[in-house]
Amino acid sequence: MLLKTENQFNPLFALTLRYSHEDKDNVQENDRITLGLGFTITDNLGLNLELSHAGVETSTGGDYDVDEFYAESILAF
Repeated sequence: MLLKTENQFNPLFALTLRYSHEDKDNVQENDRITLGLGFTITDNLGLNLELSHAGVETSTGGDYDVDEFYAESILAF
């Protein structure tokens, strides 16, 4: 399951919010929420920054959290 909303506030700034749930063959279950910020630097260059948090539950009873940060540059020509 994936829920996603994206909003371009102005030509220079965008915000994305994503929620996903994965059930991997009754072995592992993940709930992930991601917040993404998009910036237009020039007409041909953009920058995306994302912060993601996942809660993972395993069938053996173990639970743990995963935090990730992503930086992506996009060059269009």
